[in-house]
Amino acid sequence: MDVRKAIKLAVWSMLIFACIGVALRVSSAATAGAKGTMSVGSGPIKATLSYHVQGNILPERHLDRIEIFWHGRQAFAGPLPENFADAYPDAEQPMLEAVDLNADGTPEIVVHTFTGGAHCCVGSVIYGYNPKSRHIEQLARDWQSSGYLLKDVDGHRVLLSDDQSFAYAFASYARSGEPIQIWAYAPVALRDVTRCFPRLIRDDARRWWDAAEQEQREPYPETLGLLAAYAADEYLLGERAKALSAIEHFGPQVTPSYLDSLQKFLRENGYESTQRPICP
Repeated sequence: MDVRKAIKLAVWSMLIFACIGVALRVSSAATAGAKGTMSVGSGPIKATLSYHVQGNILPERHLDRIEIFWHGRQAFAGPLPENFADAYPDAEQPMLEAVDLNADGTPEIVVHTFTGGAHCCVGSVIYGYNPKSRHIEQLARDWQSSGYLLKDVDGHRVLLSDDQSFAYAFASYARSGEPIQIWAYAPVALRDVTRCFPRLIRDDARRWWDAAEQEQREPYPETLGLLAAYAADEYLLGERAKALSAIEHFGPQVTPSYLDSLQKFLRENGYESTQRPICP
């Protein structure tokens, strides 16, 4: 199973089991208004999350407040950011965890949230120690439907995700391709380092091209969203001309108007940039 499928499967499994849990849970612990706390910690950082149950509605948990302790002293306390205050209880991905996002030996606290909306809905709030400011700082990220997978790639710990701006841009959601995005964490920020991993980009481009060829054999093919993701990957590899030539000759769905719209979309979303990121 490839990384993108693993991310999607994890997200939807979380939502399916959460919905089942909401439907079946009748114990007093799930009574609307019931309050609870959970705590995690590793090394110098610890956290306590307070929440209350919202009853038989989705999402089920409302996150009220978080406290972060650094070397035993309270370093942060307050509510979660706006639009990042709801969550599902889930055994596979807990609401609260301590995890080392950049393999520097110092864990971060991550709150996994539900942001709501169609084709949604995974958010993360990261609390990490910033050695420059010497404070615990907060970072909120809406992953939309993609989520992320923390993985060691070529000796570097990164967060694998995809670019959700492609959803609906050229096709229905089901036939939209979302090119790979790779993020590196450095206290307390995420930076896009996708271009630093050309092997993964090539694999992703091949995947979208194969998907478009397979879709082309369907009675009513919808290939334009898949080809857009392929083009984005090739742009990241510096193969703009190759991608546009291949797409131009792909099939009757490709029109001059589509090619113009695709180039404009990729330009506006930064895929024509030649600036190389600072790689991990």
